[in-house]
Amino acid sequence: MKKFDLHKIMSNAHKLYKNARAKYSTFASALKKAWSMAKFEVKIAAEKVALEAERKAEEALKAKARFEAAMNKPKAIEYYDWGNLTASDIYPDNNSGYLGSKYCGD
Repeated sequence: MKKFDLHKIMSNAHKLYKNARAKYSTFASALKKAWSMAKFEVKIAAEKVALEAERKAEEALKAKARFEAAMNKPKAIEYYDWGNLTASDIYPDNNSGYLGSKYCGD
């Protein structure tokens, strides 16, 4: 597998030489800059792959820690203290509906 795309490097060199004549007065200087840009792109791509692998490993580690914490956490049971509530405390006075139903609008 080739590391560099030679066609792309030469195209970039021609573009630099044609469009930035003031900065790159010779084709050799434009070609040198095109090669340095290609090497930089390869370096960035390699670092991006390494960072992506590191990020995935870190996410997997965090997910494993969350899973283990969830498995070890005791389930909380909620108890509600209703006290001495009666139906008249819950339902309003005008609650009679069809056949005397007790609907409170839930």
